[in-house]
Amino acid sequence: MLVCVAFAGAPPATAQSPRCLANGDIATLDGIASLAARDTRVQEWDLHLDHPVCIARLSNQARDEELRIIRIIGMPPPLGIPLQLTGKVLLAKTAPSMFAALVVISGRRARAVAEPLLPSRPLPAPQALPLASPAQKAAARCEAPPYGGTLTDYKTFVERFGAIIKPQKILAGICNAKFGSASREGLHKLGFSDAKIQSENTEQLAVETIVALKTLVKTIE
Repeated sequence: MLVCVAFAGAPPATAQSPRCLANGDIATLDGIASLAARDTRVQEWDLHLDHPVCIARLSNQARDEELRIIRIIGMPPPLGIPLQLTGKVLLAKTAPSMFAALVVISGRRARAVAEPLLPSRPLPAPQALPLASPAQKAAARCEAPPYGGTLTDYKTFVERFGAIIKPQKILAGICNAKFGSASREGLHKLGFSDAKIQSENTEQLAVETIVALKTLVKTIE
């Protein structure tokens, strides 16, 4: 059985007289690529066709040939998967058989043919994953920058206070007090109400905490 192939500028083929590939034709072929088994100094690739194709004779003395393998010229193709390659047909006389190759212009992975479904046991219903608790969400939110705030505010805070304190430590603590289950007692003692803790972002709360602690130190002195 010959493959019906699309050719640029070629008349439509009929079932009674399929047109063979001629030198210079643009054709689209389906198959699987592999490294050529020929003993050569450079790597070559073959396209093992899904169906044989007809190659037109190059002289009146020669006969049309059917090929199941055609050489691939161009970028190295992926091996072992169904491909659909489009390119220019290159034919030449060689002994004892004809040289035939496809100079690839474009290609894509061919759509796999769906296999018939076999009777099988029904798959178990997927189990729902447990939802993260608020404390777990807060822990994930407060373990890395920007610690519940915005990246811009975080960078500004680090630039202002990074030389005198550890920004990660104070921001993580305030973030857990604001969003997680950490105690707010320390913030309450500095005069922060729950409403204030809820409404302000972590960086602003951290700035006010530093100011409040500095004021507290002065009163002790």
